[in-house]
Amino acid sequence: MRLLYIHSAQVPSLAANAVQVAKMCHAFRVAGAEVLLAVPRASMNRKDHYEKIAREYGLDTEFPFRVLPVPFWPVPGRELFFATLALFAAVWLQPHVIFTRSATVALVSAGLFRFATVFELHDPIGSLSGRQRQRLFKLIGLVAFRMLVVTTQRLRDNSICLFPQHAGKFFIAPNGADPVPPNAEKCSLTGTFKVGYVGHLYKGKGMEIIRAIAPRCGWATFHIVGGTPDDIGNWTSKLAQCPNIVFHGHVPHAATYAYLAEMDVVIAPYLRDVQGQGGGSNIAEGMSPLKLFEYMAHGKPIVSSDLPAIREVLSDSVNGVLVSPDNPSDWVKALQRLRKGKVFRDQLGRQAKADFLAKYSRIARATNILKEIENRVPSSKSS
Repeated sequence: MRLLYIHSAQVPSLAANAVQVAKMCHAFRVAGAEVLLAVPRASMNRKDHYEKIAREYGLDTEFPFRVLPVPFWPVPGRELFFATLALFAAVWLQPHVIFTRSATVALVSAGLFRFATVFELHDPIGSLSGRQRQRLFKLIGLVAFRMLVVTTQRLRDNSICLFPQHAGKFFIAPNGADPVPPNAEKCSLTGTFKVGYVGHLYKGKGMEIIRAIAPRCGWATFHIVGGTPDDIGNWTSKLAQCPNIVFHGHVPHAATYAYLAEMDVVIAPYLRDVQGQGGGSNIAEGMSPLKLFEYMAHGKPIVSSDLPAIREVLSDSVNGVLVSPDNPSDWVKALQRLRKGKVFRDQLGRQAKADFLAKYSRIARATNILKEIENRVPSSKSS
């Protein structure tokens, strides 16, 4: 199968979606597809661009996918121009399917070029911009639009309420992660009980809870990996009187293995209102957090906010500890319990890793999506 993944933002970048796009392209390739990633043009050739992505995200070179730089001018309608140029290239490349996370790209692909198209949706439809929603409503009924991939059952159910006549086009594929490399190194982190958080520091992602509980957990050291310089500066100033919080800043995604390996407990302290890059609408309803699966891959005991989307992955006291995002005292109690109960910590970590290996590896996700594409795009089965 020849799959053209068109992504209208830079890869690599600080954005979480860049990690997911690069890793999924690699997973699709390992799963047997011929993969080409079209991204906004960078000042490097295609080989250099792949090598930069590989270094940033720890990809091997045994199954490289190709990279197609496409012009992306800073003008009104730039995403539409980008989509059109990428799809003109696709006429020559003749892919079996176009895969994208952009409603604009999907609409141009299925509506104008009539390519078999798959759109992956990670956020509630209500959180999309008005223009993106309009394009999705035009897209959903097109014959060439074959599948809408969503990451949670809750997101599928809520989306089908808007498109009941197109329920058959929805396919659930939770986010995933990669197994921990066998030669992953550890780094040296301070503290006797290390509580880790890996990810962005946007509003609602969890720093609000960490700020509330860290002063009450003097026996723990909180290691924060990730965040933009502005966000780190903002939180550093707010937490100047809290010596048990260490900000490590952004590190290449491939380097996060070393930090996670040293953490005793990891946390996913989402609020009920979570904002993504650039702010905007609440994305908590549809999120399938990448960090959750990476935590599970490491076999770490997880403390997470008790939210409907999280409950699709974690069960309280089975493969994680679920805590109300509204009560900091409950978070302190959960961490105290894990600090004192190493047997319980180990039990949670083992079950989390077993569940990851059984359900949430990125290769399994790519394989399942490719099989579903083959069912819906018969011409893709021959290659």
